[in-house]
Amino acid sequence: MCSEGSALLSRYLDAAEEYDRRHLMLLAAFRARDPQATEGFRNLVREAQRAAHTACGRFREHQKGHGCCEAIRLDDDPVLAF
Repeated sequence: MCSEGSALLSRYLDAAEEYDRRHLMLLAAFRARDPQATEGFRNLVREAQRAAHTACGRFREHQKGHGCCEAIRLDDDPVLAF
């Protein structure tokens, strides 16, 4: 994998990790029956999901043009489902 592909994949993985973190916070707010926090974390989850989607798109575009990361496929990632 080239250095650009590695950097793009790392950005996607960081964004996916942030999505997971915020999703757990949303679940905690929901279970605590805190509607205000639930709404706030829902917005943060959407923001993190968009960031992951963008990072994935950049990695995919690099992969299409360069093909250095053929073993890695991000097609079925649940983070990207809108």
